[in-house]
Amino acid sequence: MQGVNFRLNAVAVFIVKVAGMMLTVLSLTGCTQLPENKSINKLYQGNIHGYDYEDHTIELNQGDRLSVQLDTNPLEVIIVSPITKQLYVHSEVIIDSSSEYILRVLMPRSAARKNLSINYQLIVTVTPSK
Repeated sequence: MQGVNFRLNAVAVFIVKVAGMMLTVLSLTGCTQLPENKSINKLYQGNIHGYDYEDHTIELNQGDRLSVQLDTNPLEVIIVSPITKQLYVHSEVIIDSSSEYILRVLMPRSAARKNLSINYQLIVTVTPSK
């Protein structure tokens, strides 16, 4: 079960006597439900052969949380622009500045030398900052 976030503007507490019992009644006024930070998942599919690579562009905002899942070893994912950073599966990166980011899927040199051809599925998850 998930919790729901609310912004509360005022609270009133009343004590009432009903059938000989004292009851506390809580009245919430000006209560509005806040939107949830919904994660956005994007699926990219492709094939990497030898030293080739594939780039995927994604628009990210400052404070967004970025994580990746890659279904195939030995492939790797790195951010190549506007910064350079390797992304690890099941870890999260908090974005420092709003920009268009390029994620690159590639093989490490040890695998690329073998001239392998590997199909992949990359799931990119972005959780907005607010």
